Amino acid sequence: MTSLRDRKSQLRRELRGRVLALSEPEREAASASLRKRLVSLLATGFPESSETRPLVATFAGLRDEPDLVPLLAMPGLGVRWCFPRVRGGELTFHPIASQSDLAQGSFGIREPGATAPEIAIDSIDLFLVPGLGFDPVTGVRLGRGKGFYDRALALARPDAERLGIGFSCQLVEGLPAESHDVPLSRVLTEEDLIPDSNNLWTIDRNGKRDSSLRLFFVMRALASRMLRSASVR
Repeated sequence: MTSLRDRKSQLRRELRGRVLALSEPEREAASASLRKRLVSLLATGFPESSETRPLVATFAGLRDEPDLVPLLAMPGLGVRWCFPRVRGGELTFHPIASQSDLAQGSFGIREPGATAPEIAIDSIDLFLVPGLGFDPVTGVRLGRGKGFYDRALALARPDAERLGIGFSCQLVEGLPAESHDVPLSRVLTEEDLIPDSNNLWTIDRNGKRDSSLRLFFVMRALASRMLRSASVR
């Protein structure tokens, strides 16, 4: 019988293979489309009259991840950016103003330098979270197995948005989850926002959880099970 660890390892290989099967121009085009969708969400969520610029934790993608770094050069987005840095077994977050503030660090990932000032995790309003797989029904994310993001997200404010960032080929229903896995609020790909909404920031803007998101995932899971049951019959 396949163990949960073995199943996750197999899924990681399969999902990474899906992304790498895309040509470089296809990945670049998908990243550009995803950035456009993200810019639209940020513009919808934060009007110019907002008193404080929200703090957004983004990342410098690996070859099999969307490239969000060009957003740093876009004016008028109305947000402050920070990037993660691996320190021991944890992620710390640091403000970044331009690509020149990033250097290759742990695991070949571009990250802030060792002398960059650190930002408290509970001051971050939105986490853009990479992964190898995303479950559109449950919000479960499959990472690379080190647990960095799960440990960081466990320390985030309850009202902080956790937006999975990936390609549409990385969406998989039925991803396995363990007790330490922190589910996402939503998932954004080059094709869709799941669950769809005209306003990314309707959740927790006033420190209150939006129960409709949990209901969305529950209803989708029930519908999926009913369809599978009907197909067996």
